Amino acid sequence: MLEKDAPMRTNGLVGNAGLALLLCLLSSAAAQDVPPVPEPATDYTSGAFEVAAEGCDECCLCCQVPHWFGGVEATFLKLIVDNDALITLSLDEAGTPGTDASFRTGQGISTFTTAPRIFLGRKFGDNWGVQARYFEMNEQLERRPTTTPGIVEQANFGTYREVDRAGLYALDLEVLRTFRPGLWTVDGTLGARHAELSGAADLSVYGVFTTGNFVNLQYGNFFKFDGTGVTGSLTGKRAIPWQYANLYLGARASSLWGRSDSRAYAAGTVASSPSAPLVGAATVSRNDALATMTIGEIQVGIEWDIPLQNLPFNFFFKAGLEYQHWQVDAPPTGGAGFGGTIGTLTTNSFSSAASGPPANRLNPDAQLYGLVLSMGLTW
Repeated sequence: MLEKDAPMRTNGLVGNAGLALLLCLLSSAAAQDVPPVPEPATDYTSGAFEVAAEGCDECCLCCQVPHWFGGVEATFLKLIVDNDALITLSLDEAGTPGTDASFRTGQGISTFTTAPRIFLGRKFGDNWGVQARYFEMNEQLERRPTTTPGIVEQANFGTYREVDRAGLYALDLEVLRTFRPGLWTVDGTLGARHAELSGAADLSVYGVFTTGNFVNLQYGNFFKFDGTGVTGSLTGKRAIPWQYANLYLGARASSLWGRSDSRAYAAGTVASSPSAPLVGAATVSRNDALATMTIGEIQVGIEWDIPLQNLPFNFFFKAGLEYQHWQVDAPPTGGAGFGGTIGTLTTNSFSSAASGPPANRLNPDAQLYGLVLSMGLTW
């Protein structure tokens, strides 16, 4: 029985194969019934297929390997998106001590979420193949805006609502090459990736703020990058002393070029009888600007490769940890503000789409880390 990943030795192999073939011919001439040749067993190795010697008898001249592989991954990740943006707002009633309400918010989203990743590929022989992968995640979080540190909010009747949104996806098409250094099986990939990253925050403040003062304020910021570039990865796998189990380590890097859109807005109405209401609106935006994005990913975990009895498939299952970092570099947009004093209420606010540093660039980013479960078939 051959050891997995052992180099092929031909000492005596040709002679033994000839003797085995001669014995097969003699036995077929002497008897009517010849036992059927068992189907060869195969093993899926992180995109690389290796022939397992078990299941091939001496009359077997070659063992076929699976040509297709595919599966789905369920990711359970902490998502942190920094919009590189900021919304500030303060409301001060002259008849009360201190600042009545103050917020420093709109900077992004931080939440736990789940998302699928699917993949499908085909092998051409033992070493070469192609594969496609798709990953998408969208999240929306509604919450009360973040109070400015150090500010004690006074009693008021305002209603405050912030909605944060984030989205990202990546589509890969790659060539795959398998190497077998020592006890490891390593898959290297190189190909094209199309990806998008976006984030937004919207803040609403409305209602009777204090007696005789009514507010209706809207603020927001938004960014999106969409581009195409190069992606490559290395994934190594090695058997461990656990039935069907292998340790795997992986890393991927991507560099993309594309366009970015970003904007910030502020609009509001403040009424304090008997004065005339304070009304204003402003928006700044930069669309279709040249931008770049880099993505780094690492994975570590355990994979189980399990042959299915009496079926032309092999099953694999993976459990591991994953970290991703998406970083955008784009031109800045600026900001928009709304403010003034009406009656006894003073409003100061500003919404920016590039809070820096550096002040002359827009650098939103996303980080994802957590658990990944994967399963699939080879055939």
